[in-house]
Amino acid sequence: MCYRQPMRLATLLDRADALSAEVSRELDGTYPNDDRIKLLVAYVDVALEHHAAITLLVRNNRCGSAFALVRVVFDALYRALWVRGCATSADIANIVADTTAAFPNMNALTGAVDQAYGTDGFFAIVKQSGWTAMNDYTHSGLRQLGRRFKGTNVEPTYEQGAIREAVRNTAVFVALLGILLAKTAQRAAESTHIESALSSFIDDSSTPIASS
Repeated sequence: MCYRQPMRLATLLDRADALSAEVSRELDGTYPNDDRIKLLVAYVDVALEHHAAITLLVRNNRCGSAFALVRVVFDALYRALWVRGCATSADIANIVADTTAAFPNMNALTGAVDQAYGTDGFFAIVKQSGWTAMNDYTHSGLRQLGRRFKGTNVEPTYEQGAIREAVRNTAVFVALLGILLAKTAQRAAESTHIESALSSFIDDSSTPIASS
């Protein structure tokens, strides 16, 4: 019987960057002058930038800052899902006008997304499983503060498994955003290519991670 070798963190970072680069390549080009699609383009672009920052920060042992960015990539995905599947034309106009109440609160947004996409509570489960931790890292809560110490020394201590999860999950979020935009813009070939790249990434990155 053969066993797959654990993936090193450096390898995971390389593959996460490669997935983001694939999304960027596939989505290059022009899009219709439509506010809904323009919003999706912007969400994809900002998520790509944040993910690039996350992998760069991890490579430079700045994991606290990397973890603080996980929620903003998550937010981009969930807002894009709502914009594409739930928002009315009036909602889109409010977003473009920067109206304060343009988006529902996150619980209502998540419920609307699950209903619109027929996902049987999937997005609510994903949010529930990580929302508290993501907020804590973004807003300098106790999870973030507690990892500033190693014993009595001020020294960041982020577990390899948690680092791996942050890198992997945000790469997946970016790819899902890319698929969402490609399908909305009726770019079927690009959507298929990103789906294939995402599937390969998930298969490769699902192995245990080795110490770097």
